[in-house]
Amino acid sequence: MVTFTARRSKPELVVPARATPREVKSLSDVDNQPDLRLYTTIIEFFRRHVPGVPEQPAASSIIKAALAEALVYYYPIAGRLRELLRGKKLVVECTAEGVIFVRAQADVRLEEYGQPLVQPYPCVDELLCEVGDVRSVVGKPLLYLQLARGEAHPTVLPTWQRHLLISSSEATSESGGHDSASMVGVDNDGKPLLTQASLERMVTRSFLFGKREIAALRSGVPACLAQSATVFDIITGTLWRCRTSALEHPPDEQVCVAFVSNARGRWKRDPPLPPGFYGNELFGTVAEATAGELCGGSLADAVELVCKAKFRVTDEYVRSALDIMARGGLYMKVALNRTLPMSDITHCGDDSLDLG
Repeated sequence: MVTFTARRSKPELVVPARATPREVKSLSDVDNQPDLRLYTTIIEFFRRHVPGVPEQPAASSIIKAALAEALVYYYPIAGRLRELLRGKKLVVECTAEGVIFVRAQADVRLEEYGQPLVQPYPCVDELLCEVGDVRSVVGKPLLYLQLARGEAHPTVLPTWQRHLLISSSEATSESGGHDSASMVGVDNDGKPLLTQASLERMVTRSFLFGKREIAALRSGVPACLAQSATVFDIITGTLWRCRTSALEHPPDEQVCVAFVSNARGRWKRDPPLPPGFYGNELFGTVAEATAGELCGGSLADAVELVCKAKFRVTDEYVRSALDIMARGGLYMKVALNRTLPMSDITHCGDDSLDLG
């Protein structure tokens, strides 16, 4: 396995390329969830240049200049989070202080990571800059990045409008009321999922599902379901059954698969979420079954459970979840020791980025 050490420059602040408004921006009830108050690591790999195309100037200089230009439009990201109501609410103070940028050099080629490029990545810590405590976000730099080659401004102008995802209910923690999202998932029983001996036998592997593999899985479910189920539905149902079987859960134990659904396509409130909205609009949902039902049933049964959980995220569900968030409650209970978390990033648009 390849090994290397990155040589990093001193961190520097990149500020907006031009003057931006000085104001305070409120966050939505979704943004304000305590579980989201942390830095998330994302690693992207890009080839340095296209074969046959003349070498471009230093990529770091291009990215830094593009980042400064992007921050003119996404200027809240150059600001800092501040606490209100003793930390119960956060706001963004648009101060134009900038985001952290670090240059690094490493004696390694992308080809040395192997093909196809899959996790676990060797020397992954060398690819990351130091941020300190990932759950300490108040008063520290933030970063969202969009680059559009050949354009002087984003192809879709960003919009804040976080008020669209703030509860309009007068409900309080004492008021009760019907919450369609309040019973999603199951309580954590505190039992450890794996013994130390089991952990020592665990290995990390990546599995690639191409058209041939997906077609083979679809052939194992009824034609009507095969036509309506997405690739995510099929893969999630498959992995949920395989994982539950591998971990040998007792047949009567409740097991779950948890994932998020995008509110953009399910938000019916007027006005809708506009193009360019870049706040959090993801709402979690859970599919449940006993281990015996899941492993003893068919793949079609598992896929149908996944589909039902996905379609549970209706406009009513979103409104209910916002009301619960506004009261500081949890609208989704997840037993971590019995839950498979799944995510789908195939539509994030990262494949359209060209960093030169």
